[in-house]
Parts: sequence; C-alpha cells; structure tokens
Amino acid sequence: MNAFTNKVAVITGGNSGIGLGMADALARAGCAISIWGRNPEKNARASARLRAHGGAGVSPLRRANTRR
Repeated sequence: MNAFTNKVAVITGGNSGIGLGMADALARAGCAISIWGRNPEKNARASARLRAHGGAGVSPLRRANTRR
C-alpha cells in the first residue's frame, strides 16, 4: 500500500494540460480522482482516459451556476 491508496484528489482544470497530467499521475498512484473543468465534453474525454489508465472513482464535477 502506498501513500495515495484510499485518498481522493480533487483537481481543478483536470480535463487538459498540467491538470490532466497531475490527475493521470495520481490515478496511477492509486488515488480516486475528481476533476473539474468548464467543458463537459473535455471532462468526459479526460474521465475516460483516467479510467483507462487505472483511475478508480473518477468523477467529473459539473460547473456550478454562478452570476457574473
């Protein structure tokens, strides 16, 4: 068992770039991953990639309704 087993990582911007790279590394290390991004299609693709690489409990978070 390593330090990341039974841990959960929430990663903002986890659907591309550095965020996706971090999510992938943490998933491979045994973390359950929850990613957040504004683009639902990119979230779905990133979630599928993370699951394919052994990510357990991968779940994309949806954007909250915010006023601007």
